[in-house]
Amino acid sequence: VLIKHIKIRWLSLYLSIDRLLLVYKPVKEYFTDQSNRETPKELEKNFQSEETLCILTFLHHILFEIQKTNLELQKKSITAIDLYRIITSIQYKPKQRLDTSFFGIQCRNLLNRMSSDTSAELQASFKRFILTFLEYIDKYFSQNVAFLEAIGHFGYGIENLTWNQVQKCIEITKIKGLNEDDLFNEFTELKLTFEMIQKKEVPLLNQIQFFLSNEGQEEIRNSSTTSIHQSESDEEDEEEQTKVIRSDQLWAMLLAVNATPTPNMKKLICFCTRFQLVMLMSKVFFLT
Repeated sequence: VLIKHIKIRWLSLYLSIDRLLLVYKPVKEYFTDQSNRETPKELEKNFQSEETLCILTFLHHILFEIQKTNLELQKKSITAIDLYRIITSIQYKPKQRLDTSFFGIQCRNLLNRMSSDTSAELQASFKRFILTFLEYIDKYFSQNVAFLEAIGHFGYGIENLTWNQVQKCIEITKIKGLNEDDLFNEFTELKLTFEMIQKKEVPLLNQIQFFLSNEGQEEIRNSSTTSIHQSESDEEDEEEQTKVIRSDQLWAMLLAVNATPTPNMKKLICFCTRFQLVMLMSKVFFLT
């Protein structure tokens, strides 16, 4: 990656760079060993330069957040309503690094040891990298940002959801067959149901877990179980998910325990949480 173009997907580079930095000292010693005549001069030159380590630490720092987002988008529990939160987050973090010229503490220490010209040149290249990444995101995200923002409000549950946000979602999604008068009544009923549930002595998370563990809800529980098979931290992620109130599970419980049927609200929630755009965005944006 430092010498020439390689075929490895750039989104997969984090793990390679992480491994290289762990063994950087012995690898550098090997390639800069004067007695090793088989070492390509280009490799020897790169490992002798402090710029190489500086570039690697920068890439390690910035690709960590990208790798984390990439894995999050591959979780089976992710729905369309989560996309707006996830993508705006990965946009915000690199922008902060760009605005503050912060590329990681290790990178900064290495830059401080270099000449001002070399340091400025490297920092300019780091900024170009971040700008290119942000443009890459915007290329796909900007096409659907209004839609994702509208349905994204449902990702925070019902407590802070307003009727104006529901109306905005209806206008953008154009779901056929919704009765807006009935939908308003169902929305207010679910709000009241949520308030009653919150007043119980049993924590909300425990109520949701009990609901999902019921034999009659086995299918819901299985379909919403977090399962990532992309990294060694999958099991830890799954355990962590059990400690967090997920919006799709909360909606499932509310719709089930509400005293009266809520067909319009159910139709809207099902559309927002399971809309296939999540598959399209994750494949085009991060997985291809």
